[in-house]
Amino acid sequence: MTLTESDKKLITEWLGMCWHERKSEHTFLKSWDYSICAKCGKSVNFQYFNFPSFSPDDWNTLYLIKEKIARDGKWKNFYIWARHQFCKDFVTVCSRDDMEANFNCWLIQPINFFPLVAEAIKEGMM
Repeated sequence: MTLTESDKKLITEWLGMCWHERKSEHTFLKSWDYSICAKCGKSVNFQYFNFPSFSPDDWNTLYLIKEKIARDGKWKNFYIWARHQFCKDFVTVCSRDDMEANFNCWLIQPINFFPLVAEAIKEGMM
């Protein structure tokens, strides 16, 4: 699974944050590319565009998402669904205990976790 820009926008808005969009091409600090967001009205540095970054080492966003899933009471269902996705995508010859350990290590990697969350949102699980 790969994370697309529309997936990033979907997760950001699901978290209750603004996925900033330029109001116009006019910037008021040319060197830093600041402009006004058309959605929330805040001044935004479009050079660094949106938070969260969804980079492969974005542990803060992973934590925010995991906490929201848990707060909404959906962690157990998400975990079971994600494990099913893992088993579908990877053929393992490990024992059941090894598979569970491999799954947990796989799940907590942002590069795997973010696309799973986007897919779960699209499927209406969140």
